[in-house]
Amino acid sequence: MITRREFLLGSTATLILVPLAGCSSDEDSPMGVDDGGGSCQGVFSTGSNSTGHVHTVCIPESDLTSPPANGRTYITSSDAGHSHTVSLNQSQLQTVSGGGSVTVTSSSTGHVHDFLIQKAS
Repeated sequence: MITRREFLLGSTATLILVPLAGCSSDEDSPMGVDDGGGSCQGVFSTGSNSTGHVHTVCIPESDLTSPPANGRTYITSSDAGHSHTVSLNQSQLQTVSGGGSVTVTSSSTGHVHDFLIQKAS
């Protein structure tokens, strides 16, 4: 059973993320949600297991082909009643685009997940 604290933490994250997605310009819009169903047109990553669950994120190929100067923030899939954000700066996107890998840590909702971002071999 979810505790009151866990519910409030999850609700706060959701309330913060909804305005981000609704009020941002295209250049700054969080993106990257992928349920693992193969709809990712780019790099797909599953985060580390934290508190018994995982999240996924999709880095669109367009962000790798032409990395935004200010980087990009992506929203992970939802699991255990919440999601996280994952941010990559321009240099990290260029590294992945060039065949390298980067490890990034998600935003915190009382816990975090690490994501290894790299193109499939």
